[in-house]
Order: sequence, then C-alpha cells, then structure tokens
Amino acid sequence: MLIALLSDTHDNVRATRAAVDVLSARKPAAWLHAGDLVHPAMLEHFTGLPAGSFHYVFGNNEDDLADLFQRAAELQLTCHGRFADLTLAGKRVALIHGHDRPLVDRLIFSRKYDYLIHGHTHA
Repeated sequence: MLIALLSDTHDNVRATRAAVDVLSARKPAAWLHAGDLVHPAMLEHFTGLPAGSFHYVFGNNEDDLADLFQRAAELQLTCHGRFADLTLAGKRVALIHGHDRPLVDRLIFSRKYDYLIHGHTHA
C-alpha cells in the first residue's frame, strides 16, 4: 500500500500544490496530513482525491478548529481532530502532529500501533 505523508504545510500554497501533484502521479491509496495545514482554505488542495483517502489531524498552529472541521466536511475530507487511529492495509496507524511530547511517548510505549506518524519537527 502506498501512502502519501504530508505535514507542516503552513499555508504554503505553492509547496502544497507541488506535493499533491507529485504524489498524485504515484496514486497513493491513502493521504495522511500530520497537521499545521493552518487555514481551512488549504483543504481545497486535497479535493479530487479518491473518496475517503484523505486523513488530517490538527497541529499547533491551527486557530479556528471549528472552521477546519466544517470545511473538511464540506469537501468530504476526513478531519480527525488532534488524533487519528487508523487501520491501513491491516496495520494500525496513529496519526498526530507531534507537538505534545508526552502523547508521543504514551503512543510509542502503548505498543498498540504498528506505525506512529507525526510532524512538527520540520525534519
């Protein structure tokens, strides 16, 4: 299963559009965004993806969470809030932003997840 991983796009339209264009050519089965998309209008760059394939969690730079939830719903994109517990290709995946270090540690030491996807470090 091919998964597109994005994070910390911070309203950068040019970079986000370029990433979507490059990754779309590979036809990933799932798209995971680990937060700091920031403005609800940024979600529009993910329209046209296969239904149910886009999953997004909040980062530490989103201010109007209600608007993000609403816009995601309008565009039929999945916004999970601050945490997503996903099963992809039979593997359990935790998707978070990563700015809450105690949460990162709890998820790692819980041993419930095959994969922990997070951003925030800009690395």
